[in-house]
Amino acid sequence: MVRLVVVAVAVLLLASCGGAPTVATTAAPVAPAPVPTTPTAVAWRWTAPTPLHAVVRAGAGVVVAGDDGVTALDGVTGTERWRSARPGRLLTLAQATPDGGSLVLGHDDGSVTALDAVTGVERWTDEVDGEPVPTLTDAVVVLVRTRGAGAEQVARDLRTGDELWTRSTGPGCEQRTVAPQWSAGVVPVAEWCAGRTVLRGLDERTGVERWRLDAGPAGSAGGAGLASATDGSLVVVTGPEPRLLVDPRTGAVRARVPRTAGSPLLGDGEPRVELLNRIVPAVARLDPATGTAVPAPPAPCAQPSLLALAGSTVQACGNDPDGLGDPVVVDGRPPLDLGELAPDDGRPLGRPDRVPEDPVLVPAPGAVVVANRSTRSVVVGLR
Repeated sequence: MVRLVVVAVAVLLLASCGGAPTVATTAAPVAPAPVPTTPTAVAWRWTAPTPLHAVVRAGAGVVVAGDDGVTALDGVTGTERWRSARPGRLLTLAQATPDGGSLVLGHDDGSVTALDAVTGVERWTDEVDGEPVPTLTDAVVVLVRTRGAGAEQVARDLRTGDELWTRSTGPGCEQRTVAPQWSAGVVPVAEWCAGRTVLRGLDERTGVERWRLDAGPAGSAGGAGLASATDGSLVVVTGPEPRLLVDPRTGAVRARVPRTAGSPLLGDGEPRVELLNRIVPAVARLDPATGTAVPAPPAPCAQPSLLALAGSTVQACGNDPDGLGDPVVVDGRPPLDLGELAPDDGRPLGRPDRVPEDPVLVPAPGAVVVANRSTRSVVVGLR
């Protein structure tokens, strides 16, 4: 079946807070394609024109983040759909909502911007106080600002930018949210209260507590943390033992993962677990029903990046010394040769602190996307 994508592009020059203009294009709406469950071949390649810092599932494919802005790529074709950049300002944040419909950007002038992730249309932009660490539902962005040992959450409507509610850490409790979080309908908050970790589920529109879970004793506030799946379906409490996998919509415990089983990893795709007490670190699939590790098929390298999809396991290796390039293995089948994801093409290095990292694997509408966050990066779509 041929998918025809009609893109209507408008070039915009917008004034934004801090005096730095936003240079942007927009695209026509399109229905996102399904995420491939078992990719078998390279569908497209795209070369990043600037140093690449993040690849995010959003809109009709992925959004790739450079120094000052983002570019949206169509997941089926790999073509550019829209761009948004603020030349002269450093991009510090690029995260999408669980449904991929909205994108939140942050810059080094303290501003936060919400975009429609399918069309690139800017919904609102505003300055925020402090260093924002967002929690995203499909409807709101909650900016968490530290206040000494405590924290303050400020919820904003993603479509209008209106402030919906604020909340400060409760008396005698501390909060240490240090990474973006995603959730379906409810805002999860992990707090350290009198030596115990308490997980609360706050209504996304009102901030009213809908459920509460005592996750067990924790030695310090630094242990009262959260990690979450980017589709909003699960959160894991990272402090007490065993680790609890929790449904954020209800507060129900889906699984208890003992330390002997490994450390749960949530993010893109199905849950994974980092296997502990090994000479060579390894990552396996995590069965949420039992909390046990499911070994991944063999890969051609010692420490591959691993993405667990509903129908397959995808593993990506860095550049192979045997000349295979950057291979990807799906369910132990013969490797797919991606070529080099971070080639030395003679372009300026850009920021000197950026070095190639392990390949990232992103399950996106229309493609499983592979890339290296590097000063020189090639983004590859598999289908």
